[in-house]
Parts: sequence; C-alpha cells; structure tokens
Amino acid sequence: IVLIAHGNHTMEYFSDDGYGYLGELLASRGLITVSLDHNFVNYSNWSGIPKKDMRLRSWLILQHLLQIDKFADNRNTPFYKKVDFEKVALIGHSRGGLASTMAVDYKKWFADDPSLEGVDKFIIQSVVALAPTDKRVDEKTPRLWETNYLVIHGAQDADVNSFRGDRQYTRTNFYSGSRKFKCSLYLAQANHSYFNTKWGKKDNSLPGGLFLNHMDTMNAEDQREIAKVYISAFLETTLLDNSRYEKLFRDYRYGLNWLPKTLYFNRYKNGM
Repeated sequence: IVLIAHGNHTMEYFSDDGYGYLGELLASRGLITVSLDHNFVNYSNWSGIPKKDMRLRSWLILQHLLQIDKFADNRNTPFYKKVDFEKVALIGHSRGGLASTMAVDYKKWFADDPSLEGVDKFIIQSVVALAPTDKRVDEKTPRLWETNYLVIHGAQDADVNSFRGDRQYTRTNFYSGSRKFKCSLYLAQANHSYFNTKWGKKDNSLPGGLFLNHMDTMNAEDQREIAKVYISAFLETTLLDNSRYEKLFRDYRYGLNWLPKTLYFNRYKNGM
C-alpha cells in the first residue's frame, strides 16, 4: 500500500486529488494507493497556518494506516484482506515529504502517544520525497535506517529554493550488505508546483507568483512524466521485488528512452 501526503497550499483549494496521475499508474501496477486529505492543516488567507502543523501531518499519516488496518479486517470495505502492511510506502510532496520521513522515525515525536498504539506493526519499506522541506521540528530531525529513499527536486523551484531533501539523503543509512538503497534526482528545469496537477505553475503565492520567470521551466506534463517513471520504477523495485529497473537509480542514462529531455543529476548508494 502507498500513501501520498500533499504539501502546504491554500486550504480552500484542495490538494489531495492533484496526485491522481500517480494513483492511477500505481494502482495499475498492483499497488493500493491513497492520497490523504490534509487540506485543513494548510495555510488559509483567513487564519494563517496551524501551529505544529508538521507534527500533525506526520501523525495523520500514521492514523490513516491504523484506520486502513481496521478496514482490512472489515469485509464490507474494498480493503478487506487485500493490504500487505509489511510493504508500505509513503510519497510526500513539499511539507508532505518531511512529514513522511517523520512518520517513519515517529518515536522521536510520538513515543508516548497512546493514540498510535499498534503502529509499529506497519513496515514502511520506502519513502519518496518530491521537493521536500527539511527543518528541525521540536529541535529534532528524522533519520531513516533500512528504509529505501528517493528524493526528486527541481532547479526551478521558487518555493523550496534549495535542494533540502539532499540533507535527508545524507541522514539515510543501511546495514552493511543491505540491498536497500537511496537515490537523489535533481532536474534542471523542474519547478515546485507541477508535481501536483491542482497547484498551477506559481510556486509562490500572489502577488509574488505573478513575477516568476518560467522561460527555463519544463512543461507540466514532462515533469509529471519523470515523476511517473521514477516513482513507479522505485516502488516496483522496493515493494514488488522487481529488479529490472534498478540500473535506472544508479545512472539516469539507462532511462533516457523513457524520459523527457532535460538535464539530470543523480546520486545512488546502498549498503553493499
């Protein structure tokens, strides 16, 4: 099963259905995919953004897993006996990227939270971060251990305007000999918003978003095509044990026949 966590956008304009292009593709590969509604913890022109929103975003990811676990035992739901909770992946965009890694390393923030009892049964094998934020939350940062990690960021990102997910890349480690891996992909012409079909092209809110120079930004369809290729290949490799795409993460040039034209930069490391 795969859960998708959106990032911060104006809460009155919902973000969760902006990843339908990923959900449909992953479902076609045999992966149950759920895009989470976190819109109520996003920014509002009327009320600003809730305090401790990062804790809340990660807590909600875990609560969704607990709820789906209940659905999987209920014969009246589509999840009945169809979910493998030892093969869980999280996809997070922007703040959702940080929230996803916090959900993996949840004991730093929620060790004494009785509402999360039973969450340790879920084995989060993989995390995908799309243009993620990376900051200390309550003076702590998430670390990933024996978790596959893929991070994708664009050089034309006017919101998260530095490759912050690269920090999490360095905080992801494996046992010696482990076949789990991490990969970073930096795209010369990708922006922040195009990973979500509902966010338009303005990485910044108005009026600043009106003055962005899009001359060197790739079109939205190409950017989402790259996301589809890499994310589906990553999850087939790490959840479905399909090794035929593994070379793509070692060297992007193995995928140039599938990928739109732009400049690609990638890093790769496993425990071997």
